[in-house]
Amino acid sequence: MIGSLHGVLIDKDTAGEILIEVSGVGYRVTVNTRTLADLPDIGTDAFVHIHHHIREDDQTLYGFATLTERKCFESVIGAHGVGPALGMAVLATLPPEELRHAVASEDVDALCLVPGVGKKTAQRMVLELKIVSTCQHTSNTKARTVSNPTQRQSPMFVKRFARWASAQKKYDSLSTVSKAQTPLQCFVKRFNGWRAND
Repeated sequence: MIGSLHGVLIDKDTAGEILIEVSGVGYRVTVNTRTLADLPDIGTDAFVHIHHHIREDDQTLYGFATLTERKCFESVIGAHGVGPALGMAVLATLPPEELRHAVASEDVDALCLVPGVGKKTAQRMVLELKIVSTCQHTSNTKARTVSNPTQRQSPMFVKRFARWASAQKKYDSLSTVSKAQTPLQCFVKRFNGWRAND
């Protein structure tokens, strides 16, 4: 799967296709009007994020100026009945931030501004994109929770560790003479005394 391309921009077509040459190989990439306007002049270096769309009879590269745009595109085409062409039209009309706002506020009229999107399609997109957004937020929250090691331990483990740390601290506070004379016996005796007092 191709995730990005960095090379020389050979050609730009106003119809929405560019040609980027990378290591002697030219890649035809479909872009929307917004990305096309952001690209540099022909003959200069260009970089685009790629969604590699594979079907049984065809492969198409869709290019985006930012990673956020690519991820939004992939979320949009995940909605039922929305293909890549319509997904490109959505991002050409509504940048990622405007699209997020329209979905969050259930602004069906904003999505209806996209050519080829009727009210029913807009309503379905709002519903499905809200579900995707909620799932992603939940997944990120779980990932942050798991990454915190203290939250992976059971309360019993934490309690036992606290007891051990307290005992270790008390043992460390013993005089050097006591440790030298009875390093194990002194510790066991005092530790049993602490347990009796708990």
